[in-house]
Amino acid sequence: MTQKELEQEIKRKEDEIKALLELKDLVFDYERQIDLRLADLSKLYKQRKN
Repeated sequence: MTQKELEQEIKRKEDEIKALLELKDLVFDYERQIDLRLADLSKLYKQRKN
């Protein structure tokens, strides 16, 4: 593998990792939003029971 090919492969892997980290952040945010809505729904169910 030439130095140029090596640098290209390193850049490609760095870009893949960056994209995956962004996806991870999005998934975490979605999970947090789901948790908040489930908590709200739980409160509403409790109010309906009373």
